[in-house]
Amino acid sequence: MRKLLNRSTPIWIYNIDEELKLILDPKGDLPHFDSWYTEQLNGAITLEFSVPANDPRVTAIENDGRAVIRDQDGNLIEFIIRQPEDTNDINGPIKRVFAEGGDYELIDEWMTGYKADNVTLKTALEAVLSKTRISVGIVHDFGTQSVDLAPMSVKAATVELINLFGGERRYRVDTSVNQIVNRYIDVLSRRGENTGKRFEHGKDIQSVRRTIDSTGIKTALYGYGAGGINDGPRVTFASVEWSVANGDPIDKPIGQTWIGDPDALQQWGYDRGTRHRFGEYSGQEEDPAELLLSTWNHLQTLNDAVRTYDFKVALLEKVAGYKHEAVRLGDTVILIDREIQPKVEVSANIIEYRQNLNDDQLDEVTVGNFRNSFDSAVRIRNTEKVIERKQGNWDNKETPEGAHAKAIAEAEKAIEEAQRRIDAAKLEIQQAVNEIEQTKLDLENAQALIDDTLANPQNYNGEFAGDLIADSLIVRGPIISQDATITGRIAAANATFVNATIETGNIINANIQNATITGTLAGVGGTFTGDLVGARITSTSVIDVATDIRVGNNIYLGGESHIPEKMIRFKSGATITSPAVSSGIEISAEYFYANGYKVLTEADPITARFG
Repeated sequence: MRKLLNRSTPIWIYNIDEELKLILDPKGDLPHFDSWYTEQLNGAITLEFSVPANDPRVTAIENDGRAVIRDQDGNLIEFIIRQPEDTNDINGPIKRVFAEGGDYELIDEWMTGYKADNVTLKTALEAVLSKTRISVGIVHDFGTQSVDLAPMSVKAATVELINLFGGERRYRVDTSVNQIVNRYIDVLSRRGENTGKRFEHGKDIQSVRRTIDSTGIKTALYGYGAGGINDGPRVTFASVEWSVANGDPIDKPIGQTWIGDPDALQQWGYDRGTRHRFGEYSGQEEDPAELLLSTWNHLQTLNDAVRTYDFKVALLEKVAGYKHEAVRLGDTVILIDREIQPKVEVSANIIEYRQNLNDDQLDEVTVGNFRNSFDSAVRIRNTEKVIERKQGNWDNKETPEGAHAKAIAEAEKAIEEAQRRIDAAKLEIQQAVNEIEQTKLDLENAQALIDDTLANPQNYNGEFAGDLIADSLIVRGPIISQDATITGRIAAANATFVNATIETGNIINANIQNATITGTLAGVGGTFTGDLVGARITSTSVIDVATDIRVGNNIYLGGESHIPEKMIRFKSGATITSPAVSSGIEISAEYFYANGYKVLTEADPITARFG
């Protein structure tokens, strides 16, 4: 059996002044746990971890302090601590910490604009980052571009440049003598490699979730470029004609201000592929032909559904002898699951890597069929949309000073609106947290009530709508049930059954108005006030009849030859006996009348025999 290589990662904690205060080590006396480092391809970088909150040393973990870890390849990654949260419940006091990538400090750095012709990405990044603490690191060659950036945060500017030139971002730092000394942004032509690694169901795929999202599909776009002088109309490509015969991608007539993709229309258009799904491309192109090409290229990123595959996989790199199975963010891999229909056989990219800092055997990846799937500029682009739409007009104003002032005013307005939305979002989040806490309290109360009911079932006060099953049930009040089947024992001081079938019962005192007994009635005593109707009355002792007995047919005494003699005995002492040895009868009395004449006297009692 191959050996698993477990590895954990320490977390270095710096205070708000960036002084090293603490080292959290899963194998040390102050461990961290439930710790995850998540990086999305050209997207968010986050760190989440927990520590025991009852250790006074954790007070060094404070808002806007820094945390540093090593990734799978040994690079140092910095984070800004944003949300420490303290809880104390059945698990004990715990501090849960959320931090985001250190390059997010660039959100709070502002640039008034940058414009340059035919510059490289490295040159443009150096200009944008020149007044910040972050330097340009490794930047691959992406050619030259003309750049025109509106006033925006430096974070947004770096994203705009990467979108313009291409490439995939990486953030890293250097440390020395317990300090963070250098911060770098690298832009590589691609993260990861085309390794040929195959994830297959039954081998290293544990679970698969495929999501196909058609929400943002567009089959045609209107194109808008730079604005005209004095708030004139924005540039369109109405004057440009495209023809497939001339080598263009599709046909577009003169006068049409939108460009559509016929293949996307057929697959995704409404009304059986006859109605386009329109959107817009907004840029700063001044040449209509260049604007048309930019709009067409942008359409190619929107003309199909977004397919994302979430795979929970066993990363076999951690098994000794399987280091060749290693995967990293940005790698192109092959995914195979033939059980899902339509079956999954796709070449895709690792667009998110989640590194478990406590046990790297638990690492997780998210796989998608596209790169640059996470746009970290989304949280800031919405606040700058107004600037982008107006930038062309302001640049072409006859009075540049006025245009610049207006741009600044609009930017400040956009920022204020963004802050208002952020404050509203914070309020909504707090309300959601309060509701979650209340729900937790309600659940705890409900669980306590359930536990009390199970432990003290006799204290239940309520209404049963279904079956009631209990080994022992004590009821001190009335039981009202439309339909109940009781197979055990009932002990009650006073019970009324309107209609009951009792298989076995022990009734101490009962008042039965009407009863039909089809089996055996056995009792030590009783009084019948009505009619007793039955085929046979049998008693092993005396049957006392207080009044008359009326017999419709015969009275049989004995009935079997081996049974001793039977007699009829009168209260006066006279008897009528049938001897067991003969068929006659004996009459024993002090006197006897026959046909009104006294045959025997009191002084001469005899026994009369009639043969």
